[in-house]
Amino acid sequence: MIKNMIKNVLTILSISILGALIALSLFSQRSESIGGDIWTSSQFSVASTSKVVAVTSDIMLVGSSTSAYQRAYTSICNDSSQVVYLGLNGDKQVTQSNGIRLNAGNCYEITDQNLYTGAIRATSTNETSSNVIINDFTL
Repeated sequence: MIKNMIKNVLTILSISILGALIALSLFSQRSESIGGDIWTSSQFSVASTSKVVAVTSDIMLVGSSTSAYQRAYTSICNDSSQVVYLGLNGDKQVTQSNGIRLNAGNCYEITDQNLYTGAIRATSTNETSSNVIINDFTL
């Protein structure tokens, strides 16, 4: 009877250790789903915190990729009640006729599927102040 009790305790202990090891391996690295691919946090060299930029007239939100700054993922969210236009055309001024319309409360994502490495600019309709939230991940 004591042998059976010891055997049961060892079995339970073994299962507990195995479960702890599996949980540790699952949660040891944070991963992000970007463009359908899974990226672990160790693959990003810089993950900027969310920054809020007040957009009135044409302004640069994010600079171009360089050898030291290689864009992997960027999200730009319009956190205002006004329409914002994004420019993915380098240093060219953004207007309503050449920009990507970003309605209030919507986001635009740049992933490995639509990777754009140039400067990202924005302008607001009627040049009223509009806040955009930017998350920019680099390799």
